[in-house]
Amino acid sequence: MDFEFDYFASGLQMALTVVALSLILLVNLSRPITSLFIAGIPFLLGYTAYISSEEFRRESLASLIGIMFIPLGGLVAASAASIIIFNILVSSFASGESFRDYYSSTALPLLVSGFLIGGSLGGMAFYSPDFATQIEDEFIDQGAERTMNMIEITGIGSDAKENLRNTTYANVVATENFVVNRYIQNAEDPNAEALETAFSDAKTEIPELMVNQSGVTDGQQQKQRIESTIEKTVSGKIHLIIFVFTVTTLYAFQPVIGLLTAFSALLFRGLERMASES
Repeated sequence: MDFEFDYFASGLQMALTVVALSLILLVNLSRPITSLFIAGIPFLLGYTAYISSEEFRRESLASLIGIMFIPLGGLVAASAASIIIFNILVSSFASGESFRDYYSSTALPLLVSGFLIGGSLGGMAFYSPDFATQIEDEFIDQGAERTMNMIEITGIGSDAKENLRNTTYANVVATENFVVNRYIQNAEDPNAEALETAFSDAKTEIPELMVNQSGVTDGQQQKQRIESTIEKTVSGKIHLIIFVFTVTTLYAFQPVIGLLTAFSALLFRGLERMASES
């Protein structure tokens, strides 16, 4: 690659970095459809993988322009730092010009990025009790909320109560039929009205009494129990959980990021060939 291409590559790296991070500003976590705006990232990575097919390219360092987004804080700052690191790693590990090579160019960078980011966050949680407490509280709250949503969707809690209530009601009805019939048949002066009234009240009161004494709890009690269970599980280990969660979550995106990066790299290679032939 000549000097003119090197200059062009650096400029395009800067432009793609700025575009990718600018699109992230449009992402709204409350609207999942806006996650499509992160598609600018694979275009940057694809171009980096394309120009780095033979060796590490210093032009990938042009992505450091993304540092200017870090003062914005929050998701944008985290994305800027991650993209810069990830882009340089892709240039370091990229090798070959096939679809498979481009796809694989993001695998090790994702793993290394996961270790770096997860290690940093885990270290902060280990040495900063306030940060650890904040993350732990958020983890417990989100875990309990998601569990309650699953219980609500599957109807586990309501089914348990309803099944117990129906079973108890059926037992009371069966007992009523047996007792009333035996009473009428054997009593010298059978007056079943009071007995039937008592059983009528029992059909309502006994099922509810059984539900209340069974330990089947309402929604708020269930959530408190779930939160208590999660708290016992993560207490004192949140820094390790953050590390493992970050590494596994990032690497889980490899199939999607790898495919988009490969398609992007092939696109840039095709455009370069068309330009050289014209």
